[in-house]
Amino acid sequence: MCLNRGIKPLVGSALFTEYRDVIARDELFRNCPVERGDREDLLDALFSVAEWVKIHFLWRPNLRDESDNHLIELAVAGGAEVIISANKRDLNF
Repeated sequence: MCLNRGIKPLVGSALFTEYRDVIARDELFRNCPVERGDREDLLDALFSVAEWVKIHFLWRPNLRDESDNHLIELAVAGGAEVIISANKRDLNF
């Protein structure tokens, strides 16, 4: 949906860094037929349609996983209408 411009993803520095880190973990993609270079190309395509959001404050909603708080900050700073995530455990409000 993002690449077809059906929705506009928001990206901030913390999420950018997290995605770059995860995409480089070859052990996570051991059984995946998509090679690392193709994963990086897909991520670059996602970033090319994303809106970069600068976060000028640290608002900590104290989610179960502290490292996910940046997602709420990004949503608030970017005026997001929804948060789409498969992380049901830590982002279940």
